[in-house]
Amino acid sequence: MTKSAIRSWSNAKGEGKLFSMDLCDESGEIRATAFRNECEKFYDMIQVDKVYYISRGQLKTANKQFSNLKNDYEMTFGSETVVAECTEDASSVPTIKYDFVAINEIGNKTPDSLLDVIGVCKGAADVQELTARSTGKLLKKREVTLVDSSGGAGSRLTEFNGSKSLSCLSSSMVRLNPDLPEAHKLRGWYDNGGADMELVNISANLLGVLTFMFVDNAVYKACPQEQCNKKLF
Repeated sequence: MTKSAIRSWSNAKGEGKLFSMDLCDESGEIRATAFRNECEKFYDMIQVDKVYYISRGQLKTANKQFSNLKNDYEMTFGSETVVAECTEDASSVPTIKYDFVAINEIGNKTPDSLLDVIGVCKGAADVQELTARSTGKLLKKREVTLVDSSGGAGSRLTEFNGSKSLSCLSSSMVRLNPDLPEAHKLRGWYDNGGADMELVNISANLLGVLTFMFVDNAVYKACPQEQCNKKLF
């Protein structure tokens, strides 16, 4: 299971806070979202990689604009929703399934597609502040350069003036050093020569840059010694 941070929302129906999570079992996966009171009630209770019994959630058609899970439905927590932790042996619990796209294939994807990308962070710019034109809200942005053996989860492909980039949505999940076969293989490639690979445009006007919105501590300066990732101040 993955869980987003709490974020605020505002529209014609009102305003409030929410968080979302991607749940999975042996049959598949589904996104669940908790608003307002349920957001406050369940956020601290629900922890990533723990197992829960969930009942009386409300099902609705999934909004594919914000989710690339292989499910036509999603769940909303309501006032009658009950969540209870499963204390039985959870050693065989399934994990979220990713459909990773190689960086050199991103240029072939349609703008606004939702993609799963895995890559090594080769560089990160300073956090920048900007104001959203539509709402006037102050936002934070950090540009991160990702590389993989082809030439970043849940990212949207955008295009502006012919240049394509990846942007994290508020519902995107960013995992650091995930315990996945693809991640171990990528780390092995990077540590054995991949780090010295020159960055090139992998298709016309496509840059390997991932733009993180609302995240100001996803990366940090670390100790350069091998096997040491302590944060430097």
